[in-house]
Amino acid sequence: MLYFEIGGTSDITVHEIQHDGSLKELYPPTGGDFGGTAVDTKFTGLLTRIFGADILYKFKQNHMQEYIEMLGDFELKKKLFDGTEKMKMKFPVVLLQFYENEVEMTIEESLQQSDLIDNVEFKLGKVFIEKDMVMELFQEPIDKIIQTTQDLLSKVGNIGQIITVGGFSQSPYLQRMLKVYFRNYIFMPDDPSLAVLKGAVMFGFNPTSIVSRVCRKTYGIARMMKFKPHHPAKKKIVLDGVEYCDDVFCKHIEIGTPVKVGDEESATEHEYYPTVREMKQAVLEVYASNEQSPTFIDDEGCEFVGLIKIDLDTRGDIWSKVLVKMIFGGTELKVKVTDVKNNTVQIASVDFLG
Repeated sequence: MLYFEIGGTSDITVHEIQHDGSLKELYPPTGGDFGGTAVDTKFTGLLTRIFGADILYKFKQNHMQEYIEMLGDFELKKKLFDGTEKMKMKFPVVLLQFYENEVEMTIEESLQQSDLIDNVEFKLGKVFIEKDMVMELFQEPIDKIIQTTQDLLSKVGNIGQIITVGGFSQSPYLQRMLKVYFRNYIFMPDDPSLAVLKGAVMFGFNPTSIVSRVCRKTYGIARMMKFKPHHPAKKKIVLDGVEYCDDVFCKHIEIGTPVKVGDEESATEHEYYPTVREMKQAVLEVYASNEQSPTFIDDEGCEFVGLIKIDLDTRGDIWSKVLVKMIFGGTELKVKVTDVKNNTVQIASVDFLG
């Protein structure tokens, strides 16, 4: 089952329904900025072609209420457009007057001199946009939605149903194009916008409904290790007379790895040691990467996820061992830290949503 949330952006997950009704994630969540907001951007781009960027900016500054109402009306018409006839929507007369005062020419006269003359018409407080022009506004985001879906189907395969939810998924034109490519796979619930909210509430009450996820990134912890000849010289630091290589990415779990939610037993445990003999607190810096095996935390594609402070007492022992496990939950990453010498366990978490 491919779950497609198409609102301002597009967010796609692939799940398999288990016998008990729970969900198993089959592929890391993906998506991008090719939802309804992208169509809105194309519409404002069309307005810029018609009126010019400077005039549109001044109008927005001086008549913000009318500008917001215009975009709001486009939002409604966008959800009704089915690709069979031109789009008709209310248009602020004050913008037409503002344009005429600025350039000393009516918008009709201006359109006569542009390549938009056959596609756009202003009449009786409304704008009429020919269907081919409206379809152009939709084309790029729809192409990306279709291409991303096709890529996922080729990677995962055996998809029984594609469920579309979110505000933009209500667009009849989008639904029509999806059905051209994916035929009977497409299913949209009665209220696709409300479905997103209902799903969030249901997940909040039962976060274990998703029993397995696929890591969308490689996760690890920044660490130092004994400096070796192949290490970059700029990474060398000296502590207590010992040369270390700093900023090493110690990988805990690799991108694309399936993990059971909250499964502590199968999580790999990593050993860490203090860099100085006397240490009362350690700081674990958690990083993520889009690569399978990053070398350093400042490699391209790496990002800082969160900081975890733990209390420990090395008692002057440089070999005081600390064991660290990463445990993946629904929307957070739990880190379990065991101070072997003092037989203490601490658990902290990093919120992916924060």
